[in-house]
Amino acid sequence: MAKRETASSKSTYVSDLVVVSAGDNKISLWRKNGESMGTIPMAGTDTIDNIEETMMAISFSNKSSRYLCSGGSGQVVRIWDLQRKRCIKWLRGHTDTITGAMCNCKDEHLASVSLSGDVILHSLASGARAAEFKDPKNQVLRVLDCSRISRHLLVTAGDDGSVHLWDTTGCSPKVGTVMLRFQKLLIGKLDNIMTLLL
Repeated sequence: MAKRETASSKSTYVSDLVVVSAGDNKISLWRKNGESMGTIPMAGTDTIDNIEETMMAISFSNKSSRYLCSGGSGQVVRIWDLQRKRCIKWLRGHTDTITGAMCNCKDEHLASVSLSGDVILHSLASGARAAEFKDPKNQVLRVLDCSRISRHLLVTAGDDGSVHLWDTTGCSPKVGTVMLRFQKLLIGKLDNIMTLLL
């Protein structure tokens, strides 16, 4: 059996659901007790749900564990309805692999980041791009986290170790460098950084 590396995994506190992407074109659904609930897209479904990409980012919506967003080498963020196991919305705009996607705390917008350093904010109601901006250092962005308190704040981190706090209010988001030359080992600890800052 070939060894597969986990690209992304998330669990939800609302239900006992865990989702895992192994860097292929499927998301595996599991109960916390180890029971498999299948994959999305489901095998044998319409080609509209079939995707030919490596998934690099998965995240639950904040208000409900019914919806999940995913993104990867296909450069499209997909919104999945986990009850129907179908893709219900496609958010376009990236020109490189999506490495992070996450809804804001009110589930009004979805932010996504990519290898090209782009940050795109989409309206979840309309699917339209609400804002688009670029990392000030043009670095590859690998980490994204949205504030659990403010619907307008998010943080990104990338390959050069810079961590940026973004305020997305208005038409031109303001970026602030939180720390420079952050150790890569600590980049995965953005939840702690957001807690300290907010």
